[in-house]
Amino acid sequence: MASLFAICFPIISTAILLLIIAPSQTTTANTEAEALISSGHVVEIGPMPTTVPIDAWLGGPLDKLNFLALPHLVRIDLPNARLRGIIPTQIGALSKLTLLVLSSNSLTGAIPTQIGTLSNLTYLDLSSNSLTGPIPTQISAMSNLIDLDLSSNSLTGAIPIQIGALSNLTYLDLSSNSLTGAIPIQIGALSNLTGLDLSSNSLTGAIPTQIGALSNLTYLDLSSNSLTGAIPTQIGALSNLTYLDLSSNSLTGAIPTQIGAMSNLIDLDLSSNSLMGAIPVQIGALSNLTDLDLSSNSLTGTIPTQIGQIPVDIGQLSQLRILDLSRNNLSGVIPFQIATLSLIQKIDLSQNSIQGTITSAFGSIGTSGYNEVLLLVNLPTITCPVQSLVLYSS
Repeated sequence: MASLFAICFPIISTAILLLIIAPSQTTTANTEAEALISSGHVVEIGPMPTTVPIDAWLGGPLDKLNFLALPHLVRIDLPNARLRGIIPTQIGALSKLTLLVLSSNSLTGAIPTQIGTLSNLTYLDLSSNSLTGPIPTQISAMSNLIDLDLSSNSLTGAIPIQIGALSNLTYLDLSSNSLTGAIPIQIGALSNLTGLDLSSNSLTGAIPTQIGALSNLTYLDLSSNSLTGAIPTQIGALSNLTYLDLSSNSLTGAIPTQIGAMSNLIDLDLSSNSLMGAIPVQIGALSNLTDLDLSSNSLTGTIPTQIGQIPVDIGQLSQLRILDLSRNNLSGVIPFQIATLSLIQKIDLSQNSIQGTITSAFGSIGTSGYNEVLLLVNLPTITCPVQSLVLYSS
């Protein structure tokens, strides 16, 4: 049976390193165990644990651990371990490493290019540190990578086009950095992606049409960037998508009618852009939608009746909880079909040019716990017993 060496942190139960040594490598194993002990970790060797205090190591520099002496290490799992300093270049010597988690520490400096030599790595999480510099292009050599999270750092530069070579990637999170440039079209080659988060950066240019090739995507967040141009019609091909957030960009043009084909969509946020034209009636086909935010755009026309219409055989938008169409140029009357949305908790139609009458029909709205209606209207009749009704005067 193979010997198992585990570095355990009793203070942080999730911080575990595993070192697996083959039976023929007993001498090497003992040498590596000594290296672990000398670094101040708790070490378990077989059934007989040998422990040493780790207080002096926790909160210290990461390069205190001599990675060159640990070539058989397969897992490093050290989130919230109060680590500081840089990620040492010697980490590239850990050729057997399959998991590397150093999230939520105080690591600084650049991601070493040597990290690209970790060809067996399947999970890499360096999120929530203070890492700087660009994402190394060498990351493309990590062909077995399934999960890559570099979010919440201070990374700069463009997203490397080489990222498109990570064909096994299912989750990519580069959010909350200072990345610039365009979203590379090569991202469309990541056919196994289920989650993509590039939000809260300084990305520019158009949303690449190739994003429509990510047929397995369930989560897409490109919000809080400086993206321009129209929403590509190809986005309608993402039939498995449940969450779509393109808010707080500078997107223009109309909302594509193809969005009505995204039948699994639960949350749709296109707010705070410069979208124009009418709200497409095809949105009424999104029967699983619970949150719809189209606020702070330049949308015109009337509110389509399909937003509130609930045919017995389809139940369009019957799951809707939040409807925010505020701060647009919508006109006409409030469609009475909105009153049939029994699960609705908030409707915000404020700062538009909507007119008409709120009647007793709205008294039945939101039977599960109605919270508030915010309107910008000129209404002669108000007979609606809701918990909160806010009327903004023009």
